[in-house]
Formats: sequence, structure tokens, C-alpha cells
Amino acid sequence: MHPEKALEEEDLPSILPPRCGLSLPELLQGIFAGVGELAEWKPDGQELALGPRKAVLYSEDPEDEGSPAILTHCSDRSLAFHALGPDLPNVGSVLILLDTESHLLGFESVALGQCRYQYPQSALRRLARRKRRLPVRGTVHLHQRDGRVFPGRIHDFSPKGVSFILESMQLQSGEHFLANIEIPDCGNCETILQVRRIERYSGNRILVAATLQSTANQRQQIAELFHCACCE
Repeated sequence: MHPEKALEEEDLPSILPPRCGLSLPELLQGIFAGVGELAEWKPDGQELALGPRKAVLYSEDPEDEGSPAILTHCSDRSLAFHALGPDLPNVGSVLILLDTESHLLGFESVALGQCRYQYPQSALRRLARRKRRLPVRGTVHLHQRDGRVFPGRIHDFSPKGVSFILESMQLQSGEHFLANIEIPDCGNCETILQVRRIERYSGNRILVAATLQSTANQRQQIAELFHCACCE
């Protein structure tokens, strides 16, 4: 399989939350919080048996949003990757997220140079999410009955659902909120959302997944927002 073709089939970066200036340990914790388990992992030829494995590598720079790559070689000493975008980090500590079809693995490593990295003794593991959504830069404003409004940073968005990152707000699964979804250069739309899942992200931050409960007119507006976001 051609390296570039491997990532076209499923865009791993699109299912990952934005970094938001987190350190490597904080980012690892946020991605696997509540759903990850520590697992021994010994890379071998089986990882490549069904073709190249998609990955995203993060440097120590808190502004680095990750570089897409594929795993091309693994041994009991090191892992080698082929970059599919910006140059891969080649110095210092690195966070590696690896898609193994059934699971998403995450672990910290050390760059050895020439796109090679120290193999891990263990990794955090979670079931891989297969449903792709559109990664969007935008805001969800949650309106509480007492008049307070809480803004959340959108992670991904579809005509039927949205996930977003919130700072210091107490939510419960099943709660309903009046929400205003705002996409820069595309507009905004009010709708009712229902909280479906809450995951601890980092510090006081939480990652919230919600479904949209919209009227016919709102569904049309949301569809237009989504279409505009797809074209951005």
C-alpha cells in the first residue's frame, strides 16, 4: 500500500481533540482519560501485516498540533515512520498515537533521529473510534436557565452531533441545553443539545459529546453550517 493512500482511508487526526497548549503527558492523559487501559506492547512484524499503520506524532512544543505519519518498520529497539505532512519531530521527547485497526495506542517515546523512535515498554490503549466527523474550529455557547453562558471549543461537528471542550463546568449525561453553534466565516445556529458522554480531558477541562435535537428549520440551518465548514 502506498504511504499516502494509507491515511486517505481514515484520517486519524480528525478523531483527535485539539492540543490546547497541553504538555505531552497532559495530552496523553486527556485523550485516554476514562476509557484507556495500560497495556504491554511489543512491536513486531504483526503490526505491519495488514499494511502501514496510521499515526500522529507530537513534539514537546505545546503549539504543535501533531504530524501525520505511518509506521513503516518496527523492531525490539525502535520504530520508524514515514511523514505524511510536516517534518516529524527528530529531537527530544515525542508523543506517538498509533492506529492498530482495533485500538488506538498512545505512548511517550524519544526521538533517535532520521524518523526513528525508541520503542515503548507499555502503552495506553483504547478502542478505536471508526466514525469520522468533521474537525471544526468554532464555539458552542451553552445557555443555562439562570442566564449564564458557557463557551466550549468545538472538537468535531456533524449535522447530528457535536463534541467540544469545556472549562470548569459541571455537566451530567442526559442533560439538555439551549446551545448556539458558531462557525467562523459560516454563521451560527441555535438548537437544543443533549449531553451523551463526558470525558475528563486535562486539569479542569472536559470533553463533551452531544447529540442535536433540532426543529426542521434548525436542521436546515445546521446542514448549511456543516456544508460551509466542509468547504472551508
